[in-house]
Amino acid sequence: MKKILGNVFIYFLFFIFMPAVFCSSQDLPVESQKTKLLINLTVKEAEWLETHSTIRIGLNPDSAPLEYVDKKGMHSGMASDYLKILKNRTGLKIEILPNLTRIQIIEKAKNKDLDVISFIVPTLGSSKYVSFTEPYLTFPSVIVTGRHFPFVSGMDDLAEKKVAVIKESNLLEYFKKTHPKCVLVIMNNPEEAMKAVSNGTVEAYIDDLATVTYLINKNDYKDVKVTVGSILEKESYSLGVREDWPELLSIINKTLKGISNRQSNEIYKRWVSEQAQRENERRFFLRMIFVIGGIAIGTILLVFFWNKSLQKEISERKRVESEREKLLNLLEELNKNKNRFFSIIAHDLRSPFTVLLDDIGLLMAIESVKDPEEVREIVKKIGEDADRTYKLLNNLLQWAELQMNKIHYEPTVFDLADVAEKTLDVLQLSADAKKIDINNCLLNGTDIYADPKMMETILRNLVSNAIKFTSKGGNITLSAHPVIQSAGQDKPDLSGSGLIEISVADTGLGISHENIDKLFRMGAFSSTRGTNNEKGSGLGLELCREMVEKNGGTIRIESEMEQGTIVYFTVPIGQKVN
Repeated sequence: MKKILGNVFIYFLFFIFMPAVFCSSQDLPVESQKTKLLINLTVKEAEWLETHSTIRIGLNPDSAPLEYVDKKGMHSGMASDYLKILKNRTGLKIEILPNLTRIQIIEKAKNKDLDVISFIVPTLGSSKYVSFTEPYLTFPSVIVTGRHFPFVSGMDDLAEKKVAVIKESNLLEYFKKTHPKCVLVIMNNPEEAMKAVSNGTVEAYIDDLATVTYLINKNDYKDVKVTVGSILEKESYSLGVREDWPELLSIINKTLKGISNRQSNEIYKRWVSEQAQRENERRFFLRMIFVIGGIAIGTILLVFFWNKSLQKEISERKRVESEREKLLNLLEELNKNKNRFFSIIAHDLRSPFTVLLDDIGLLMAIESVKDPEEVREIVKKIGEDADRTYKLLNNLLQWAELQMNKIHYEPTVFDLADVAEKTLDVLQLSADAKKIDINNCLLNGTDIYADPKMMETILRNLVSNAIKFTSKGGNITLSAHPVIQSAGQDKPDLSGSGLIEISVADTGLGISHENIDKLFRMGAFSSTRGTNNEKGSGLGLELCREMVEKNGGTIRIESEMEQGTIVYFTVPIGQKVN
């Protein structure tokens, strides 16, 4: 692909620079210094040349091919070639005064601000200020009409018709006087007039044959036709010389007379035929540049958008693969949960019922039990097993409902201290049985925004676990404080997040560091027995984690073996803690 783009770029550069080389090779001077021919001068003429080294010439920039200013700002056209011959044969320097209108040129000639008018049609009006050389350019005048315009046999055929005439031209005044019935439409330059005929804005345009031929060849007009004949007189152009320099007039006339017919024909061919042909070639090459450039740009854009499309497709595939991996991980986690769920049902839930049934069997055979104290022990054991089984069943049902989104999340603002007090009342008997002190440091007015039932379940499970793993005579403490992080702490920054952190701390067995990370992954950690050989399923902590996260908080554990455990969890603050 890189090689193809490189070739396209090379061809593109070739077509850009080739026209410039081609055109530059055509712009050869009509006459070089080596071919300069001397002219015979009188004493007066020679003396005049010695005292006048430079002549100022005014030119009209929009009279191609007779005279115009090219893209480089140079004086060009047929008149410029004749002036070059004059320069070579006389040694005169020529200073060009560009971009002047016909009226401005006449005005400057009148005020002696210029010395020569490069081409002008001799008129009585301008003869007051300039003298005219012998005509050096003569062309028949022609009528240009649309291809489907009726044949024009004379100027009377253009009566009531729109005829384009160049402003400030000699034909303008001529038509106003001799053909008043023509509807004259003033145009800025011949180029504009030809376009008006071509697109039907005007019916006709009248100018010299050289100008018309040049414009037809240059712009490849195919929808116009030219009428040539005795309808109009020939258009002759001379050089206008300031009337107080008769010597210069004579010098120019001698120079023009010395120009051969072959040189005159070469000048005509150069500007009327070859120049127009070169213009056509230049336009062709420009079109080719645009075509090749368009193909190159199109190819680059195609490759660009193709690459973008591939990148998008690759990104989409990566996203799909990532989603697929997430789904597989989720399915794996769900499968583990399912296995754990069935394990709890098959073992942890069946075992207590088996014990209950055995104990109930003993009670049913009460006549075999003679010691009342033994009966009380059996009843106590049945109560403990029933309570444990109830808690397990309750946790199991709540966890299953969470998985199926059956539990309604109904957050509200309430005092956490009230919920904690009710929860501890229920668990106080279990704590008293092990002579464990529970210190409730939650202040009244500890308002949080959460689901009260979920908070009750969380506290019940955490305190139950603390009782289970705390030895006789131990302590359990509940406390809360707003989350504030000091500079340099490694813990997550929850400062200003509107959270309160509740902690349940015990002085129990503790948990090894390697097992802490497994506690909240169902099936990754096997529940251990408590200090009184209490059984558990390990489901309580998983249930706590899911409920804490449901309420917009997080849960974490800090523990050291034989030094106790602290479980922290966060919930949104309902209002400022006093």
